[in-house]
Amino acid sequence: MHYAIISDYFLDINTNIEELNEMKKEQISTQFYEVNPHTMIIFPKKSGSIVYSEIYEVDSHYTSKFTPFELIKTSCNFFGSSYDGRRRNEKLKL
Repeated sequence: MHYAIISDYFLDINTNIEELNEMKKEQISTQFYEVNPHTMIIFPKKSGSIVYSEIYEVDSHYTSKFTPFELIKTSCNFFGSSYDGRRRNEKLKL
């Protein structure tokens, strides 16, 4: 079996070459993403021990170095609320 050392992680070249190529192609944004009405879903994505986000909008796709929870919490704060406050409010609607 062949191995390569990439950023302190061992990757099995036979099974992970496609994943490695995808990681090279992706540009991970260092800017914070603002959740908006066009946001459809935010997926967590893991590379080694690092978790980041794949964000899908109606007509776009983004990758962010921040976790989905960090993006959601910061967007709540940006719009004058808190994550916990929004959770409580949504529970009241049920």
